[in-house]
Amino acid sequence: MKRLLVLGSLIFLVVALVLTGCVGKKPNNPPQILEKSLEPTTVTVNQEVQLSYKVKDPDNDPVTVTVDWGDNTSSEESALEAVVTHKYNSEGTYSVYIKVDDGKEAVKEFVGTVNVTSGVPQIEKFSIEEGSFFEGETIAGTIMVLDNEATLNAWVYWDARPEGLGFGSKEIGVIPSNEPYGFEFSIPSAGEYYIWVKVVDGEGNVVQTREYEDWVVKRKILENHAPKVTIEVSPLSGPVDTMR
Repeated sequence: MKRLLVLGSLIFLVVALVLTGCVGKKPNNPPQILEKSLEPTTVTVNQEVQLSYKVKDPDNDPVTVTVDWGDNTSSEESALEAVVTHKYNSEGTYSVYIKVDDGKEAVKEFVGTVNVTSGVPQIEKFSIEEGSFFEGETIAGTIMVLDNEATLNAWVYWDARPEGLGFGSKEIGVIPSNEPYGFEFSIPSAGEYYIWVKVVDGEGNVVQTREYEDWVVKRKILENHAPKVTIEVSPLSGPVDTMR
């Protein structure tokens, strides 16, 4: 009788474990993100962005792939491999993530950042070598312009202070977009100068550092040492004559 009670208790325990899923249940293997890419990463408003991905689930569970575009919108896919597209309707910088969920566990990874512009080139960086220079001495500068076009045309200008004492320019030439570009120029006459640049894209859109009232470049007027040229790195506010 005692054996029957023990046997019955064991049978009851096994049945209870099976019913509660504690016996015979395999541990879940989370899904995996094998490949992911995002291009282009610099676009204009309403220009298409593509995210390519490849995922798998070790247990062959069906998965849901969610792409978070960073602008409060997302896309969902069920395929293990796909190309998902998106268009941004406003300027900004957006962080894109991908998440894979098999219904039991989810895996989320950062894909990349997308810079969205208005379509007009944007000057991201502009700097001029500091110091005093002799007349005709080479001066180095750096410029970086964000744009969806591969190349742009640029010019460097200098205005003497006070206004009316001198003005000049030099064509920098074709520069690459979305990466820093170094250039050189020289000023032939002694004086104090505002140094600025102008960039034009293939559609004729113009942007110049003079247009940035809050341009983040160190402003410094150096003492004039004749016959040296003293430069000032600064934006100029007010109307801009783009014909010069």
